Amino acid sequence: MIRLRRRTERGFTLIEVLAALLVFSLITLGIVPLLATSMKAASLARTGTVAKNAGLKAMEHARDLPYYISYAAQNKRVDLLDMYFPGITTLNADQTYAGTPNYTFTTRCTSTSTIPGCPQDLPADYTVSYVSQFVKPVEAGTNTVSYTPVAPAAGYAWNAAGNLDLPAATLVLMKVTTTWQAGGQPRSYLMTSLLSDRKFGVVRLQGSAKISYALQALTTYASGSSEAELIAKLGLAESNIQSRSASTATQIVTGGSLTLTESVTGNTNATLMDEYKGVDVAYDSPPNQTPSGSSASAGTVVNDDLSGSPLVAGLGGTSASGPAPGLEVTVANELPEARGGFFLDSLLGQEDLWVDTQASYLAKHLNPAKHILSVRPRTLGTETGASGSTFAETLGLGTAGRGVATQATVTVNDVQLLPTTFIPTTPGSVIQISNFTATVDCKATAVGATTVASPTWTATMKFWSDPTNNGNFTGSGYTTLNLTGNTTDVLGTYGVEAGKTNPLVYDGATAAQDIYLFEDTSSGKSGYLNGWSSLYNVTTTGFQKDVANGKTASADIGGALRIDTAPTDSAEATSALQLSLGSLNCAAVDRR
Repeated sequence: MIRLRRRTERGFTLIEVLAALLVFSLITLGIVPLLATSMKAASLARTGTVAKNAGLKAMEHARDLPYYISYAAQNKRVDLLDMYFPGITTLNADQTYAGTPNYTFTTRCTSTSTIPGCPQDLPADYTVSYVSQFVKPVEAGTNTVSYTPVAPAAGYAWNAAGNLDLPAATLVLMKVTTTWQAGGQPRSYLMTSLLSDRKFGVVRLQGSAKISYALQALTTYASGSSEAELIAKLGLAESNIQSRSASTATQIVTGGSLTLTESVTGNTNATLMDEYKGVDVAYDSPPNQTPSGSSASAGTVVNDDLSGSPLVAGLGGTSASGPAPGLEVTVANELPEARGGFFLDSLLGQEDLWVDTQASYLAKHLNPAKHILSVRPRTLGTETGASGSTFAETLGLGTAGRGVATQATVTVNDVQLLPTTFIPTTPGSVIQISNFTATVDCKATAVGATTVASPTWTATMKFWSDPTNNGNFTGSGYTTLNLTGNTTDVLGTYGVEAGKTNPLVYDGATAAQDIYLFEDTSSGKSGYLNGWSSLYNVTTTGFQKDVANGKTASADIGGALRIDTAPTDSAEATSALQLSLGSLNCAAVDRR
């Protein structure tokens, strides 16, 4: 039986096949370029990854090196500068030095380079360049720091004698650039880093000596809902030396400062009203520096919140210098040294420092023509101004008396507090302090018997008193107290507590007019002071030292003498003045 094929059963026509082929071709032509682009991108990414890894490895190699080891003390050890800033004259192939204005040293590395410091496994067709530059930070605004180039010394070289291998700065700005060809185009990858001594290195030796202040005065001025706080400081100096993987030395000197800030009730933020700072310098080594010093003229601060916008404090002329041989920061053969100091250089008729409180002068017979606090009223032109100095130095292991030695010392010769109209002796102050000196000495020698930690201070203080209490000034005069840091509490015998003496200062015609040394609200006695104190036993309590091994020593005087006045304006409780003399400390560590 023959089966007849239905008319609906048929295959693709030629035209349909050709149309399908056309559609397929169009789709394929669109996909092929995408595939080619994807393969090219993958190739670029692969070469970029190789370049990035090469750059990272190169930078990490530089970071792993110690910053600086002096050539004399190297003993075959290599530092960062040996590799990437070895000099400015003798250069290897593919190394160049560019002078002013950027002072950069460039090392170019390829897969065939033999230059020390170049990666040994750099892939072919890749180049790594190190560009190194000594820099120092410069404040460019609030919370902003920029870096400026520092020129190496003439003759600088990694193997130079006479300390010519010392780096020009404690920071190197390093740029590592990887370059290669990909897709027929030059490509590059850049990394930038600041390199210096690693702070987490092992401390081999360390020394510090600091004067926080020779004298400090604090007082407050009230005006409506606001208060202005004054902080007046006389003298700051600080010497720091350290040796980890490299050695550094730093010296800071500030002649003094006056800072007036305002706070408003209900507002926790204080606003700076006015400030003045005396000479203010800072030096770092390397490189070695022996500056001649600098100075600043006298200055004052104004309280605009008070009627008439009066001057409330002043600082005399200040200069930066140092103990012999002078102001310096040096590092020689891994032995750092720093020293410097300040001295007051006021003109005739100027005080080193003065402060006026918010005062009601008549109530306590204070002299409105004089300052409530003045330091060395210079009248003869021969008086010596306040001064202070610090140093920190290292003696070599082979040197007699080896060790790390530090010292801070201050001198304030004449302080007048609360001048009156009734004391006949010029300048008529209730309190006079003269010949104040304070010193801290530290020395770590790695021998317990010769290790030193010593805080000492002395001063002569006088206060006016009238022991007769007869309604006139007959028999009045100054009582002299010789104060030191190694005696009994001389000041502790005076006060308003039971068993203590509260001397009469102003002997009025009636008992109600009498004014005593200390204010005693419980008995209704008016007074000039709220209290005073001293570190009378600091020579036995203010130090620590490693007696067994002699590797560490420290000493501290945290305000040798303090006097708190009563309010100079009875209507303003904040008008009191807090006076402190002598805050200084030292420390020495020698673990070599």
